[in-house]
Amino acid sequence: IVYLARSPTGALIALKKQHVTRHVANLMLRHEACAMVLLKGHPSIPYVDAWGRSQYYEYLTMQLLGPTLAKSFGKGKRLDIPSAARAAEQMLDVLSHIHGSIIHSDIKPGNILFGAENDSSGRFYFVDFGFASYYRDLVHLPMETDRKFMGTSYYASLNVHRRHTLARRDDMESLAYTLLDLEGARFPQRQYVTWA
Repeated sequence: IVYLARSPTGALIALKKQHVTRHVANLMLRHEACAMVLLKGHPSIPYVDAWGRSQYYEYLTMQLLGPTLAKSFGKGKRLDIPSAARAAEQMLDVLSHIHGSIIHSDIKPGNILFGAENDSSGRFYFVDFGFASYYRDLVHLPMETDRKFMGTSYYASLNVHRRHTLARRDDMESLAYTLLDLEGARFPQRQYVTWA
């Protein structure tokens, strides 16, 4: 759940809240905060203010952003080809930065946002690094099968559906499906069945 909040300095921020139990070994919002701190320095990665935990919830405060691509381009709105090409160029730049150290694992229109109302940069922001996985170097990992499914099935790569090892190529494929969806195209994932 994401709330509009005010920081101690009076600035408007986003406050994410997630329920935790003692059975949860890895706290999603802490994982997300760590990934965003690792990726700081790129203008399309929102800044993190703080992370904290109470007995039942964990919290993450971060830069307030605008609507998601999913919300902005829902209900029949579509990008034309030139606009999609400009968006793709910017998104590939962000993804290149992300892939310097992690794999996002959940690229989709709901995780790409416009800036807040007072942001005139025209930038897209990548969020929701809760499924992100880290890697130490740029060497490709050996292919494994029977991995746990991660991400959103509609935008997940075919290799993710086949439960193969996550790699940067899977983020690239998810970004391609995202852009195609924003242009109104249809693709095979819509018919793909997954078992969790």
